[in-house]
Order: sequence, then C-alpha cells, then structure tokens
Amino acid sequence: MPEEITEQPEGRDAGEKELIQQILSKNAGKNFVKRIITPEAYPEMDNGDGSVSSHSMSWSDDGQGHYYVYPTVVQRNDGAKLERLEGKEAAEYAQEKKEFVEFDNAEEADWFSKRYKVVWDE
Repeated sequence: MPEEITEQPEGRDAGEKELIQQILSKNAGKNFVKRIITPEAYPEMDNGDGSVSSHSMSWSDDGQGHYYVYPTVVQRNDGAKLERLEGKEAAEYAQEKKEFVEFDNAEEADWFSKRYKVVWDE
C-alpha cells in the first residue's frame, strides 16, 4: 500500500502544484506516475478523433474508507502501447498492479484525479 496523503491544500491555489509534485514524488516508482512526471519519454494514444492522450484518471473507494486514484490509460509493460480501460476493469487493473495513489477522503481523491496535470503548467 502506498503512503497515504493526509495534507489538504488550503485554497488549493498557490500550493496546489507543489502539493501535487509531493504526491507524485512519493509514488514515483509507479508507471502512471512516471508518465506524468516525464510525459515526453512515453507514447501517446490516438483517440480516433484527431486528439491524443497520454493520461486519464479516475477514482473510487472500496467502501471501507479507502479512496484510490488510478489511471484509465495504462501501459501494461514498459515500452508497450497505451491502452484505455473503463470502469471496473481500470479499477481492478490498478489494484492488481498497485498502480494507484491512496487518499484519506473522496474530496482529495476527486481533486487529485482532476488536477494532477497542473504539474505540466509553466
């Protein structure tokens, strides 16, 4: 189980990027986190509509007070093409491969799943 994140950013403005960087740093060994930290080193996936994706996230809980953020765009093996997983399949893959970040509550999980790309902002 990864280290739990217990800090809640006040206002989630000025310190948002720094907090997300801390969370990513604590989980830097995970494939999806490596792809967030250094996206230029990994492939992109053609969405079939002229756009591409390298990441997409979701979150869920286990009904026992644990909240998980996990990728829905995954790279099953190093160097492999990216693949989009949906719903239960993505959650099960994340649990099996330990490709998730655990949070203390739904608000934190939802925030991170929507704001993680702020690290790419200049």
